[in-house]
Amino acid sequence: MTNKIIIRTPNHLGDCIMSLPMINQIGEAHSGARITVLTPENIAGIYEQNPAIDNVVKIPSEHVHGLIAVMKIKDIVSQGDYDLGYILPPSFGAAAGFKLAGVKERIGYIADGRRLLLTKALPLPAPLNAEHRSHLYFNLLLRSQEIKLDYINPKLFLNDSDIKQGNDLLGKFFGNENIPFCVIAFQAVAESRRWGYDNYSELIKKIISTYNLKIILIGSKEEQPLGDNLVKSTGGGNVINLAGKTSIRESASIISTAKFFVGN
Repeated sequence: MTNKIIIRTPNHLGDCIMSLPMINQIGEAHSGARITVLTPENIAGIYEQNPAIDNVVKIPSEHVHGLIAVMKIKDIVSQGDYDLGYILPPSFGAAAGFKLAGVKERIGYIADGRRLLLTKALPLPAPLNAEHRSHLYFNLLLRSQEIKLDYINPKLFLNDSDIKQGNDLLGKFFGNENIPFCVIAFQAVAESRRWGYDNYSELIKKIISTYNLKIILIGSKEEQPLGDNLVKSTGGGNVINLAGKTSIRESASIISTAKFFVGN
């Protein structure tokens, strides 16, 4: 019986959300196992309060990439004496850290020259990028364990405190009024995934004129200046820039009460 399982999550927010269908059903494939998630500290909030997860271990931001990061991951993971590890990032380093840490069974996709570091190496679906990222992670679980499970859309678990914090933030701008709004995440880490400033500017104007909604912008601290520019170019009073001002869970709480969400 596999008693202790560790899952190395992706490194970016969107990909981590796409990992949730797999992680949320990990117990269906490994009944009774203790589940640990290893994730970058800046996005660990995605996995908090999740009933499928027993422990969230945070990787310091400076140790997510590079050779030094491999050794840091080895030090972190070796303390757990894990029976099995799922390695979602396709990098050599992610697999090397688990191998050096002594994780007994290491499961992941063949990529980046790491086949020999995995005890169960699965080929990526062909052609490349043939599967949506969320299905790619979910099917790693199904294919490796040779089981069938129904796919369930990503779900992030919020508690009463999360909802209250989100409502308190909205209250600063809307008071006690129940004002309809939508949320826009206007940037992405990879430039190839960005829709573009001009497109979002035009979309915001159209949403305001067509649906009479307020707009809330969310994102990282680094994206705050671009959000400020969007506010200026789209009429100011109808657009609120919260980029860099909310935690992941606060953002999720705000999104949960929005009319709709737009993102890359």
